[in-house]
Formats: sequence, C-alpha cells, structure tokens
Amino acid sequence: MDEEDLLTFEKIRNIRKKEREKDTLAEIDEDFFEKVEDYLASKKRISSKKSSREFENAKKMVEDIIDNRLKKVMRYSFLSTKVKIPTDNMISGEIGIYKAIGEKIKERRELLLDTINPEENDENDGEVKDEEIDDSEDSKKEEDKGEEILFDANSNLENEEKGSENSKTEFRVLEKVEEFLGTDMKVYGPYEKEELVELNKEIGDILLKQGKVEKID
Repeated sequence: MDEEDLLTFEKIRNIRKKEREKDTLAEIDEDFFEKVEDYLASKKRISSKKSSREFENAKKMVEDIIDNRLKKVMRYSFLSTKVKIPTDNMISGEIGIYKAIGEKIKERRELLLDTINPEENDENDGEVKDEEIDDSEDSKKEEDKGEEILFDANSNLENEEKGSENSKTEFRVLEKVEEFLGTDMKVYGPYEKEELVELNKEIGDILLKQGKVEKID
C-alpha cells in the first residue's frame, strides 16, 4: 500500500473536522471504512499506553464521522423529493440509503397529499394531462428551471458554509467535554483535553463561561 493511501490518526481527525464544519459531505475513499478497520486493528495489537489512547480517540472520531455523514445523507434524501440533489462524495453504501429513504419519503408525501386533495384526484382519474405529453419549448424551459433550482441550492449552501466558517473561532479544550446538543440543534463534541476546536461564537461563549475552553488569539 502506498504511503499516501495509508490511513493515519491525523487523516481521521481532518475528515472529522470537515464533516463537522460543512453541511456537505467530505470527500473520502470508497474503502475508507475498510481502512479504518485495519487501522484500529493495528492499534489494538500494540500494547502501549499511546497506542491504546489513539485507538480510543480514533474510534470516537470515526463514530462522529459516521453520525454526521448519515445525518447529511438523510437530509439530502428529504431535499431530493423537492429538488435535484447531486450525490457527490457519497460512497456506495450511502447512495443506497439516500435512494431508499428518498423513495419512502416521496411515497409518504404523495399519500398524504392525496388525502387532502381527494376531489382533485377524482377529477383527474383517467385523464392524461397536456403537460405529460407536451414536448414544446415551454416544457423544455421548465426542465431548465429544474437545473437552475439545483444550482441555486448549491450556491446558497456554499454561501452558508463560507459565512459559518468566517464566524468561527479556535479554542483549546481545558477539560474533557462530552457530546452535547447546541442551541442550533447540532451535535457538538466529544472534545478531549488539549484538543484544538473551531466553534461558532454562541457555542464558544457557553463553553468559555463554563471554563471548559480558552480562546486562542
């Protein structure tokens, strides 16, 4: 295996950092979790205090990566029932989840919409709508609008990410912080003592008042 392909503690930490900071999925190798399994197995075989600590910390970080990625995939699944969502940076297992959840949400949504529009459904039974067979310029324009929606959705997401990144401050953890739910309904932590983390002002101020972190100038 090439040295570039070798999974390290630092690479795992960087991926977790990206997953936490962005609403989009971080880019990972298709066999990332297979490499994780090999990495953890190698650390477990070494009977040293340092290796044991790295094993426990890496395991927690990987669990955090898994949770963050699954939450994003589920959110993408819901959005896919409204607009076209690209599957960039999803690995094969995640694409399967994304499609399955999206189909279930779409089925449930259509079922509920049918219950609140019974008269409209009765009137349309057996009818073929003009727009279903329309191949005119107006129809093509509507398709183009779908592509524009996708572009706008991504642009807004990128702008939100930039704004979020610009407003974050780096802190040093003074004592261990367990996983908690922030006021923005996002999960933060766990953070280990002496770990460097980037937090938004609101979350950072809360931990500062509790004496759990210090701001890095």
